[in-house]
Amino acid sequence: MNSLFKYKKKQLKNGSPIFIYPLIDSTNDEGRRFIQQSPTLTPFQKGLVLISSQQSNGKGQYDRIWESQKGGLYYTLIIPYKTYHSESPAQAKKRAEGICHTVIHELRKIIPLSLEHKAPNDIYTQGKKIGGVLIEVEHVSNTPVMIIGIGLNINQKSFTDSLSLKAGSVYTFCKKNIPLTQLVEVITPALIKKLTL
Repeated sequence: MNSLFKYKKKQLKNGSPIFIYPLIDSTNDEGRRFIQQSPTLTPFQKGLVLISSQQSNGKGQYDRIWESQKGGLYYTLIIPYKTYHSESPAQAKKRAEGICHTVIHELRKIIPLSLEHKAPNDIYTQGKKIGGVLIEVEHVSNTPVMIIGIGLNINQKSFTDSLSLKAGSVYTFCKKNIPLTQLVEVITPALIKKLTL
């Protein structure tokens, strides 16, 4: 895949290709560019992952700005979504909630915090937001492809005064650094399993 940004390409334990960026505008936007370059579904069949520890133009639900400081995990999974056209709005909502619950379930295996889902797509602990999920859909050869963006505040040491009132990170609560790749290795296969059942 061609990119305007520097990256390293590796492979996760489950076989998914992963593109690792030191800095990017948005992992979801990069995912969309990858989709536009691909004439077939082949690159995405095993789930294609993009991660960065810093974004210059991160976004959340309803195009809201997602402050993406260095130290966070900014993650995108691209995977075929063949049931998209047959889903009702209620089923799509349930699917989105299921994705959020899957992320929380896997994070609990590593992160020593009480994590909660706050509708529609946010992850909270102790009254503060530490993450969110953004789901978008594009098409490759008329087949829907899901772009799952996940932003997690992991190793940030501090936030701006206004943001610190409503957001936190794993580090600000636990004073513990978490390897980002460790999170990716548990989240990715769990999401793929959830979405291919």
